[in-house]
Amino acid sequence: MQDSLQGFACDSNNSPLERGQGGVIVARRISKHNPLPPSRGESRSCMREYFLANLFMLCFALATLFFALAACAQEKKEKKEKKEKKQTQAAATITISTYTPPPQSPLARKVHPRLFFAPEDLPELRQRLKTLYSTEFQRYINELDKHFDDAPEQRERGLPFFDAKNYAFLYLIDPATMRGFSFGHRRDEYGRKAIEIAMFVKRETRGDRHSSANLQGENGGYHNLALAVAYDWTFPLLSLEEKCALADAMIRMYDNRDSETNPGEYEKLSNQVTGYIHSGCAGALAMWGDELGPTYSAKAQEMLNYFNAVFLQRSLETGDKLFEGPGWSEGASYYMLGITNVSFMAGAASSALGENLFYKYDFLRHNALYIFYNTLPLKLRDKYWLSRHDTNSLDDVNNHNFSRILQIAAGALRKNDPVMAGVAQWMLTIGGYGLQVEDYKYYDPRIDDLFFNFLWGSKDVSPLSPEAADLPLTYKLGLGEIVMKSSFNKETSTHIIFWAPRIWYSPHAHLDQSSFTIYKHGSLALDAGNSKNADDLPRGSASREAIFHNILGLYNPDEPEEADEPNFMSFSFRPDKSAEYWKDEAFQPGGRSVIGELKAFESGEDYDFIDYDYSRSYTGDEKESKARSAVRRFVYLRGPENREFVVIHDLVDSQFEKRWLLHTAFEPQINNDQIIVTNNFENVAHGRMLVKSLLPAQKEIVKLGGEGQWFVDANGKLIRSRGPYLDWGAYWTGSWRAEIRTQAGEYLTVMQIGDSRVLQSMSPVMKIESATCSGALIDNRRVVIFNKKTTAQSTLSYQINSTQSVAHVIGGMTPNTFMKIRKNGAPHLNVKTSSHGVLSFTDSPGGSVKYEIGVN
Repeated sequence: MQDSLQGFACDSNNSPLERGQGGVIVARRISKHNPLPPSRGESRSCMREYFLANLFMLCFALATLFFALAACAQEKKEKKEKKEKKQTQAAATITISTYTPPPQSPLARKVHPRLFFAPEDLPELRQRLKTLYSTEFQRYINELDKHFDDAPEQRERGLPFFDAKNYAFLYLIDPATMRGFSFGHRRDEYGRKAIEIAMFVKRETRGDRHSSANLQGENGGYHNLALAVAYDWTFPLLSLEEKCALADAMIRMYDNRDSETNPGEYEKLSNQVTGYIHSGCAGALAMWGDELGPTYSAKAQEMLNYFNAVFLQRSLETGDKLFEGPGWSEGASYYMLGITNVSFMAGAASSALGENLFYKYDFLRHNALYIFYNTLPLKLRDKYWLSRHDTNSLDDVNNHNFSRILQIAAGALRKNDPVMAGVAQWMLTIGGYGLQVEDYKYYDPRIDDLFFNFLWGSKDVSPLSPEAADLPLTYKLGLGEIVMKSSFNKETSTHIIFWAPRIWYSPHAHLDQSSFTIYKHGSLALDAGNSKNADDLPRGSASREAIFHNILGLYNPDEPEEADEPNFMSFSFRPDKSAEYWKDEAFQPGGRSVIGELKAFESGEDYDFIDYDYSRSYTGDEKESKARSAVRRFVYLRGPENREFVVIHDLVDSQFEKRWLLHTAFEPQINNDQIIVTNNFENVAHGRMLVKSLLPAQKEIVKLGGEGQWFVDANGKLIRSRGPYLDWGAYWTGSWRAEIRTQAGEYLTVMQIGDSRVLQSMSPVMKIESATCSGALIDNRRVVIFNKKTTAQSTLSYQINSTQSVAHVIGGMTPNTFMKIRKNGAPHLNVKTSSHGVLSFTDSPGGSVKYEIGVN
């Protein structure tokens, strides 16, 4: 009390609390060196007034707390009402109906074990341990024997979850069947140890990370899976009381599951949700069909229905139907977390249902390709890196997290898809993209051997190189990511990505529709910014916005309405954020979450052609819609070193100023209608890109960025971010932006990419333009022509002048139609267009020639 009184001034006329301006009560402090201490009477008065003042402040604080609690209660009520509304709406999309296991599946036959393998799989598993994994298995046994007498509470971190499964596995394998191995305990002793740990785990309430590569979970995850596996694998050894106790724990975790796993509660697949889903799903697969009593039977069926709705229908079907290939909407590190969570549940469910879910669903089946096609060429700082870092930390491919995904792919597909398994095995071994299990960071036999060596081991899988597997140089991954490569050379290949998403699928999704990135001997055109990383790259929360991608942005000076908010040149669509299931109306043609259409995508021997209509990214009401139509055509022309080209044709119908954006690692140079990008980072990168703007005729080319201005909005205003702002960060997230600005609605841009040590000037590029088309004659050997309309046309004409043999690629024609090509008025060729309306042919013009193309 004495300390609290010190420093306040009192006298007979004034209290220690005085009225300030506007009647606000303020404390009046005096110096501790005041030479006139108060009298005894004054001290009593001061004490009384001080008490009253503190009483007043206490009442004021209590009143403030009361109103805060009332507001919080109201907010909770509103959230609850919103949640109930969403759940009611969800009933129309994902119906939790009665699920019946497939006939003759281990689950239907009600046999144990059923998670990760069935009884009929045990002989082969034992044989693999004896022949392929004898050294690893003996090491595993030794480690478990070493820790056999550890009390459950002495097992650190997630080890109780692992060890419950580990000892249950030794019980199932049965030491008596494994001659040649040295075991420290009998079969039943291992089984009882697994049960002892499971009984400890079932009452464990500590929170582990909800989404790690090892699948530990505060609301499920490894916790729930550990209980399910221990129950399933030690089933013959469990007493009825023990079965019910473990069943009670699994039911409790299901009843207390995170609400985000309920249909309609959380709209998207995410790393958290895929971990949370284990609560209920794993338990249902473990205990369904067991004779534990009618109450348990009813609950197990309820949980199995839930498993069907949230895992089979929502996770796997939605991933397959909406992702349309391997990928993840949250970026590479989230992909690693989410797909690992899905994979563990898919592994448990595959054996229980009697069908390989890794093979059945493409977005699981081709996981290795997601990593392969997103790995950038050129080893930098002794590592190969993944291509996208705007929603995650900087990730190199040679780490244990991605190696786990590759190991699952190699092992889970070794029987059903030896080609995909072989590609994953090649990446793990000869290809140098992955690690062997023993080389994982923090490798521990108790953590890694069971799944990544014994259950998903791939020593008997023959590695297949990309060439041997006949992989294409151009591949469409999930969510509209199209990757184009010049070769499979890990150091020198060109690596281009074009983003053509059909649907908007958040969370963490980026506004990058029609954007592209280019890597050639280093980063040349890249996604700018980074929203998640805290250490090695500069960070800014706005990097998901449209302006940080290589798009044709629409500049509205009145956007946004708040003067102090940044102008991101945003798209204007309004997705249905509550939609989660692939059958939701929002994902159907014309739905609110449909943002683009890939009208053409095909690869010829030496070109890739993409026609992407993203007009729906600008849908909205009449006031909000920024464009009536928006189309980007993207062509990659393969060729010898320094003779590779990218041609981009943009058609946008909008009243707003157009800005063609190009984000670069280091400062671009502007020379008339050219932009020159060079990357010689650390004398390892040696890439150059020469950009020539053919259309529009009237334009302004500017550049923004540099020191102190790395991330700026459309008005040039600095966007809040944090460092370090180093060349290492610039290499990955960009520090400059070039813009081609105009009011015109058509752009034609040609880019030449190559080696900065050799490529000094751009090859000849001549604009081709007529009333029906726009295009370019490139290097006197390549012609690319685009229809000026957004709809398919049956006729067009253009003129070129060349004495070389010229390869023609023409887009926007009527599909699957024979076209007559006239040369200087005379019939010359009959060529059929592709199913996507692309016409290609080669001809020697011999000088100035006019080509006329029409239907026969």
